[in-house]
Amino acid sequence: MCGEDPARFEHEAEIVREAVSRLLWSEDTRFYHDLDLASGSLWTSAKNLDAFYWLFYERDPERVESLVSELDDESAFCGSLLPTLSFDSPRFRTDGYWDGRAWPRVHAYVGVGLARAGHAELGLSWALRAILSNTGPICPETLDPTADPVSSTYEGPCTLMGYNALVCLALLDICGLEMWTGGDLDAVARDGLPELYIAEHKCGGASFSALFEPGKGLSVYSGGVKICKVSPGQRAQIRAGT
Repeated sequence: MCGEDPARFEHEAEIVREAVSRLLWSEDTRFYHDLDLASGSLWTSAKNLDAFYWLFYERDPERVESLVSELDDESAFCGSLLPTLSFDSPRFRTDGYWDGRAWPRVHAYVGVGLARAGHAELGLSWALRAILSNTGPICPETLDPTADPVSSTYEGPCTLMGYNALVCLALLDICGLEMWTGGDLDAVARDGLPELYIAEHKCGGASFSALFEPGKGLSVYSGGVKICKVSPGQRAQIRAGT
């Protein structure tokens, strides 16, 4: 609730983070896997896309790099879009649902996670791929990640605009205007991004524009006035609504 002390929730979140890090990571595959509670063993015969969501919380740089390497591997996850199950899984299929076909909207989670883990340019690339898979008036729910063009593989009745809107929202966070966790707006000058301009982003009742210049940092404007300049690799908090 608004105004409530977040300490209890932060403590619970840290317990979950530690448990996931300890129980779901496999040193053999260098990847996070589902845990079979009945046997107490990890399901290492396949790799799921949701492991990359964890990049948002990952603190081990070696694990980050191991996960990121999977996104460049065409036998694992590097396709037209990201498959929900790795290509080399014996259960991968292009006519399924969560067992292979790509969901454009979940590229938002992967993109934001990559940005928070120090790979903003790669996160931006995957988020843009998802947005560009839009077929016009139809925002596809799932697509075949092995196809090119991937947009040609749309099937089904789903026409929800929210599928692309989520990825568009994630773009702002990836590009340096962090708001994914709520609260005040944080401006971050991320390394590795190209020159970017964000126009009139609304947050907390206020409107912000931002210009990112490689090697120079991030400038934030409100009402046509520069209110903040963030040096490369640094961050600053902007109180939304003021």
